[in-house]
Amino acid sequence: LMALRLLGYMVRVWERYVGEEPQARQLPPIVPFVLHQSARVWTAPRNFADLIEGGREDAGLPPFTPDFRYDLLDL
Repeated sequence: LMALRLLGYMVRVWERYVGEEPQARQLPPIVPFVLHQSARVWTAPRNFADLIEGGREDAGLPPFTPDFRYDLLDL
């Protein structure tokens, strides 16, 4: 569930930004990135929508499902 964890981090960064810049009307971009170092190969989904049941397939859900991809450096 790394994508969910990253989404939480991103939201906290944006909330802090808005708290420090209350006049802001847009949020700064965030490029999520994971550095992985383990003997095991990374197998977790790298798209957030892949964690949501029907988040990609159901024609009615995608517009309401957060979707982002994170970069991965798997050492």
